[in-house]
Amino acid sequence: MNMKKAKKSILSRLILLFSAAAFFFMSAAPGECLSTSVKDLFKKYQSQNAGDIAVESAKAPAPAAAKNPNGIRIATYNLQGVSSFFKTADLAKVIKTIDADFVMLTESVEGWILYPNQPKVIANKGGYPYILFKGNIRIWTYFEKMGNAILSRARLYDQKLKDLPKIRKDSELRGIAVAKTRVNGSEIVLISAHLSRTIHKDERIKQIQFIADLIRSDYAKMPVILAGDLNTSPAETDVLKPITDIMDDGFMYLAGVNKLSAASGATIPADKPNVKFDYIFLSKGKFNIKSFQVNPSTVSDHRPFVVDAELK
Repeated sequence: MNMKKAKKSILSRLILLFSAAAFFFMSAAPGECLSTSVKDLFKKYQSQNAGDIAVESAKAPAPAAAKNPNGIRIATYNLQGVSSFFKTADLAKVIKTIDADFVMLTESVEGWILYPNQPKVIANKGGYPYILFKGNIRIWTYFEKMGNAILSRARLYDQKLKDLPKIRKDSELRGIAVAKTRVNGSEIVLISAHLSRTIHKDERIKQIQFIADLIRSDYAKMPVILAGDLNTSPAETDVLKPITDIMDDGFMYLAGVNKLSAASGATIPADKPNVKFDYIFLSKGKFNIKSFQVNPSTVSDHRPFVVDAELK
């Protein structure tokens, strides 16, 4: 037999061998060619849907506990204004992790030329379909503004944007964003505020009084949440009095009950907080204040402040 015929004969035998093997595998029942132990597992899962198959020895996760329908989480966060230009994505991650129902932002930038639209970016990342923004200060591009905002998972309505009193030539305009929403069918009011700098105490006194007068005149019988950067320490009781007369400070209320030091509520500077400027106030007698936390994030120069409460 010459070399050419020998190669042809070997090739024919290989084709016959592979054909026989293929026939054997195709005619066998699923899993029949596997070892006994593997066959047992195959049979066990053969009739299950892919989504029903769990890793061996793992238990199915327990269902999430039902949320209290009157329970709410509120967060306030100063984003550090134009200095946070490159931090928007990181700020959005922080807020998403906090998972609040309502977020009050201060020093947030609504940009569309040079800067990002921070309230919108953060709202999209965190799952907040409703946004109210109050621009206070025009930044370098003039057309873009820095201000405070409300982010909400529930619909906002009866929205109002108000300037706060400005009595000094060397101060910046500050304002509040106000909106109504509903918690388990009950109407509440949200106010996001940013007061003048610490050196402008006379202006902050008038601004706090303005907010207190607004609450008394327009929302006296409604549950109100006021949150933001007040540039006021808890020691400045004379500045805060118009608000503390009608609202509970989410931190000081619990600090008094649990005998905590004022330092445990400090929010600035973020790397080593030693003073509290960021507040969440709730109408007296309208809420049960459950807990507070100062989030450890150092992305901004302020730390986020969070309160869990329950609407009565």
